[in-house]
Amino acid sequence: MSSDVWSEIKSRINLVEYAEKRMEVKKRGGVYFCKSPINEDTDPSCALYADHFKDWSSGRYGDIFDFIQLTEGVDLAEALSNAADYCGFQLDEKHIERARQLQRERTAIEKSQERFISARCDTFWEWLADRGISRETADAFALGWRSDVRAVSIPIFDRYGRLASISLRRIEGEPKYQHFNTSFFNRSRHLYNMHVAFDNATDGTPIYIVEGQFDVMALHEAGVRTGIASYGEAITAGQASLIKEFAPSATIVYVPDQDENDVNAHKEKQRNAIGVLSSRIGGDVRVATLSRPDANDVLLALGAEQLKSEIEQHRHNSYFLLEEALRKAGTIEAEYEAARSVIHGTGNALIIDDLCSMLSERWEKPKEVVRTYLLGPNNRESLGLIKRIEHGIEAYEDFADSLAHPVFRFPWPTFNDKIRAIAPGHVIGFIARTSVGKTVWLLNLIEHCCNTNRDGHVMFFTFEQPEVEIISRLLAIQSSAMIDPDKEISTREIEMLCRMRDRDNEWNWRKQEFMDHFKSLSIVEQSMTVDEIEATINEGSMTYGPVQVVFIDYLGLIEGRGDEYEHISHVAKALKNIAKRTGAVMVYLHQLSRKGEDGTKPVTLEMARGSGVIEESVDYLIGAWRPEGTDSPEFAAAILKNRHGRLGDALLYLNPRTLSLTEREEVPVEVIYPETTSGREEVSEAFDWGNDNGEDPFSV
Repeated sequence: MSSDVWSEIKSRINLVEYAEKRMEVKKRGGVYFCKSPINEDTDPSCALYADHFKDWSSGRYGDIFDFIQLTEGVDLAEALSNAADYCGFQLDEKHIERARQLQRERTAIEKSQERFISARCDTFWEWLADRGISRETADAFALGWRSDVRAVSIPIFDRYGRLASISLRRIEGEPKYQHFNTSFFNRSRHLYNMHVAFDNATDGTPIYIVEGQFDVMALHEAGVRTGIASYGEAITAGQASLIKEFAPSATIVYVPDQDENDVNAHKEKQRNAIGVLSSRIGGDVRVATLSRPDANDVLLALGAEQLKSEIEQHRHNSYFLLEEALRKAGTIEAEYEAARSVIHGTGNALIIDDLCSMLSERWEKPKEVVRTYLLGPNNRESLGLIKRIEHGIEAYEDFADSLAHPVFRFPWPTFNDKIRAIAPGHVIGFIARTSVGKTVWLLNLIEHCCNTNRDGHVMFFTFEQPEVEIISRLLAIQSSAMIDPDKEISTREIEMLCRMRDRDNEWNWRKQEFMDHFKSLSIVEQSMTVDEIEATINEGSMTYGPVQVVFIDYLGLIEGRGDEYEHISHVAKALKNIAKRTGAVMVYLHQLSRKGEDGTKPVTLEMARGSGVIEESVDYLIGAWRPEGTDSPEFAAAILKNRHGRLGDALLYLNPRTLSLTEREEVPVEVIYPETTSGREEVSEAFDWGNDNGEDPFSV
């Protein structure tokens, strides 16, 4: 079942009001209480809130569906149906069947957990003792034993304490870890032990983020009840959002592992994790540095008191980031630039002052000289902005070199002839009406980009088409790039080959060629805000190498607020800034307003002006239409804005079988603009370079 159904029903029901209509509810100290639905009590012990409940007599808590199950004695499907009836939501039979499936999954995994608990044995207890884990901690985390694979079972609970997954940690052999997840478990939006940590994070108690499950247990041994694990170094935007939602006032302390192997790679991921936390939660994320590889190692080597002491000696993340930046710098000049970058990202004036003191001592220079260099007179960054002419000519040389080895080129000669200066940080906008073929145009670009720049990292955010549809189309487009034209294939033929893969080897070699062809491509299909997009780009850069080109389908589906004009304006500006900060070429699609009519009329710059500030926020703007309608293979495109070259037109040909777009040569302007050329002339005048002879300013 779509999570939107559950969320929609929950958003319509106030749990307190629901309970008041069915039982006695009393208000005590600003909180509503009813009698426990689990245990008999004389004093009401079940606290009620608008979106959840907490039964203090049993420690159980949950949402409206759990409350209905407990108070009305029904299963999950009936609870869903009752809640939908209460709020007037129309359910389909598939929703009820999905709820029954979830109920079956929960019942099955709960029975497995019971078996694992009952199977505890001497080997189990001895192995835990060797890890520094006591019986009390084993009980607190409901650890169990699976004898057939000789593994410790680690149950994983959701925010409301419901069993969602079980990890197995083998005490010998490989794989060391195995995970048995239910369909409602989403690791990217889950933190181990969050159901306990968030409840205990009151009165400013810090939330400690460690990497592994046994690190959380080690913190428990040290008396810390607010430890959570991110299942590794990377922290997703979804995980950070959970912390912000359920522990908004808690101090966040990140406790990274101190890995001894491949240190630079680990530190890069940790810096990225801090960036995700800071952007989603706030800048005051703190870092605790351990004296051993991880929290469990500190517990074993130095004891619980020392572990607690080390995590309590946390500092603002700027100290950690500065130390790591200085460690990586190879020269004193590199240290200057690295320190400036960290200082500029620090918003606390007192911390900046402290960092300047540290750097003054390190560099053996007066503190005010250091401060002035890093921040400029009166704390302004003017020294960083003022450039001597020799700096300018060096920057131009770097720019010219980047054009000799571009990370991005078009697969169509006309575009490359006129747009010849695409550099890191540039933004390309593509506008067209619905059904013109925007996504196909973008996929052709992606194929060409991956084929011509095999070492670069390309990231595709697809907010409209599912990943399986994208893969099918890319397989077809890639087939047209093969040397042998007999290997061209349609999406329908691809589907048939895949289904016959056990009988026909063609699918296997096509799959291998496809994976080699697109080895530099990452696909993201989850809806996001612009902040989450930037965090994902940074996460991708840390994990798979620097992202050089970003494709987005499409602008209007990026999450945001305000009316359409305000939303598009904000997103377009934000993407431009993201491109500058990340150094990636940004290519996005945007659906035209009604002025684009039915998609057969030529696109002009005026059509983009009704959609926010797209025109101002891009370096290049391309419009497309289908002159003879979508049944025709003709695909016309015009360069409407070009900061570094000329405007122009091209007529592409869409192969309906492979979805590939190729360019026709020597296309008369009247073919592209069959009725009038006035719109084209208007565009040309708007961005005239002032060349009397009309030559390309970048021509040799």
